[in-house]
Amino acid sequence: MKKWNFALALVIATGILWRFGQPDFSLKKAKPEPASVVEVNTVTISDLPDFKEDLSAEHLIDYGSEETTALKDLELVRDALEVFLYSVKIPGALPTSGNREIVRALCGDNAYRIRIVNPISVYFNETGEIVDRWGSPLYFHFEDASDPGLRSAGPDQKMWTSDDISYGENQAE
Repeated sequence: MKKWNFALALVIATGILWRFGQPDFSLKKAKPEPASVVEVNTVTISDLPDFKEDLSAEHLIDYGSEETTALKDLELVRDALEVFLYSVKIPGALPTSGNREIVRALCGDNAYRIRIVNPISVYFNETGEIVDRWGSPLYFHFEDASDPGLRSAGPDQKMWTSDDISYGENQAE
């Protein structure tokens, strides 16, 4: 009886291998497929949905340019955030979890798929964060979901030093 059980198991295993192919017993791990990304220059924003309304031509104009100051840059970001809050009108629609999530919401990953800023821009770093004119990610400080304070690390590119630039009613000090 044991011979027949073994023979039956062998036939079933052979049938499975024939049907689905032989398993790979190698110790090599398969390389993951690259994520779909939009990449221009050094900017990468992953998997953004299609948007219904594009307001990006109106916001962050001259951000980081010689025509503006670092404080004016923060004001431009704050203006874009206010347009987002006014346009989406859903309490808590602006993510408070961090720079990257805020950028995604501003780029059209929001309930109404309204694009406030262009995801393909020099003011984003390779991980999708908005950066100051020195290349450091901006810090968003929320005491209230509708009133974020903003902070730039300043020329020394170190956060919480004397050359930091901050903007907003609830500034992070």
